Amino acid sequence: MTSVAAVQAEIEDRLRRHVEALARHDTDGALQLFAKDAVLRPANAEPLRGVAALREFFERAFAAMSFGDGRFFTEELYLYDSMAFHFGTYELSAGPIDGGGIREKGSFAIVWRRDRDGVWRYRRGVLNSSRGSASALERES
Repeated sequence: MTSVAAVQAEIEDRLRRHVEALARHDTDGALQLFAKDAVLRPANAEPLRGVAALREFFERAFAAMSFGDGRFFTEELYLYDSMAFHFGTYELSAGPIDGGGIREKGSFAIVWRRDRDGVWRYRRGVLNSSRGSASALERES
């Protein structure tokens, strides 16, 4: 049986690689985090359902914004067979392509699923900005 600590390490590594892909404007790299039927619910935006919607979202974001360093911080992780429930906070540098930027901060809740290939993928999730009003990330979607 897989330990919670091992799953947490794998998931945190996948999130680290996701943030690195954002900084490189690597759409395919960013999409590797997600299951084919993933649903992402960004703050102050309509849900993004499936890989096609996620691809469009990242391509629009990369055309308008630059991304820098970022990190997800785990507060709680619950493991149930091939599902994991993950709660925590995030920070991400982002801004317009032409300069400037913000330090986006918020909280998240993610449902992960271990697929048949053994890889944990983001299945459902919610991002909640701590900025109070629509941040630069949210205005672009």
